[in-house]
Amino acid sequence: MKVIIKQGEGEETPEVGTKCKVHYVGTLLDGTKFDSSRDRGDPFSFTIGQGVIKGWSKCAATMKKGEICKVTLTPEYAYGAAGSPPKIPANATLVFEIEMISWGYEEQDLTKKKNGGVIKKKVIAAGEKTWQKPTYEAPVTYKLKISSIDGATTYYTSESLSTVIGELQETKAIAKCLKSMAKKEKGLFAVKSQYAFGEAGKPEYGIPPNADLLFEVELEDFEKVKEDWNLSFEEKRDASIKRKNEGNDLFQKGHYKQAIKKYERSLKSFEYESSKLEGEKKKTVDHEIKLPCYLNIAACNLKLKKTRAALTNANKALEIDSRNVKGLWRQGLALQDDGEWDKAKKSFTTALEVDPGKKKIRRKERDCQGEGLASCGKRGKRRRDRREANSSNVLENKAVQASLKKLKAIILQYEKKQQAAYKNMFA
Repeated sequence: MKVIIKQGEGEETPEVGTKCKVHYVGTLLDGTKFDSSRDRGDPFSFTIGQGVIKGWSKCAATMKKGEICKVTLTPEYAYGAAGSPPKIPANATLVFEIEMISWGYEEQDLTKKKNGGVIKKKVIAAGEKTWQKPTYEAPVTYKLKISSIDGATTYYTSESLSTVIGELQETKAIAKCLKSMAKKEKGLFAVKSQYAFGEAGKPEYGIPPNADLLFEVELEDFEKVKEDWNLSFEEKRDASIKRKNEGNDLFQKGHYKQAIKKYERSLKSFEYESSKLEGEKKKTVDHEIKLPCYLNIAACNLKLKKTRAALTNANKALEIDSRNVKGLWRQGLALQDDGEWDKAKKSFTTALEVDPGKKKIRRKERDCQGEGLASCGKRGKRRRDRREANSSNVLENKAVQASLKKLKAIILQYEKKQQAAYKNMFA
């Protein structure tokens, strides 16, 4: 419930994604104050729809500049059943007095690495006043216009396009743009070449290689992905297995990063309740979902040369089935890549105890113990290092000896000339 204490200026209100500066005082229903920006003398800044409780985003999106209001938030719009100890108890209804000092759109870097690869420059047309945005696996429809970075040349303008967030896209930028938008919103994005068409460019659009671009994106519609907590066990099981199979298809096509996302999303469905499952349900989740997903994430990471991540996921698989041959194989490969040859050999040996017929595992085991491969094992590494050092010393000694030989020849030639000169002098 919102009550306006002081009317604001004009008619405009901020959109989702807008940065706001406010003063606020927060109290419990009994009047106990738990926080106040006024007491600190420091206004609070936040972005609507990001990093604040749901009620704050809903309230801020209705406020005008200069407005002061009092808003009462029930637990589902505040901190819920968990509360925010020690000041806010569980299931607490909160009262905030909020003053909207100012607001304005702030450019956003949409990349995880914050490397400026995809910058949301501005909102051209506001979308629906909601904090809901398309998430991973959401079906979306949108329009796209691609221009040169200075806006002078338009390369491409589309009609309505359809995709699913997380599916393979022509560019890395599209999903990042769409996930930042509200329904019906139109935004402008600056996109670096590595997030657009890269070194190849897009000849059919006239886009040159290594071109930084402007994307104008309009999100026409999207379907909200059903939350896991809203699904029955059977629905979550089926959805997780479907994602795992989709990950397998991506792996077979060599799209390892996208495959990892599918496997991780498959695991997430049972992230918080797997420890509570018992009997056949636990067995199903462990062996039909968690075990193959951990094994496959390990395989993807080995392909991507991410040794530590591969080892972590192989270990998680082996916590479920300590005698799993694929798990032991991938654990051994990761350990070998990390230089842990003795531990790698142990993994391969255990795998052979389970399946003695695996020739590739036996070869790896021999590699780790073979005296002929000096690169294997810490002792072999020390031998190799000594040989390299000795070879370097020998080469250095040969170079020095060659230089000395040249120097001696020069000195000898000089002495002969001197002797001839003295001989002529006394002749």
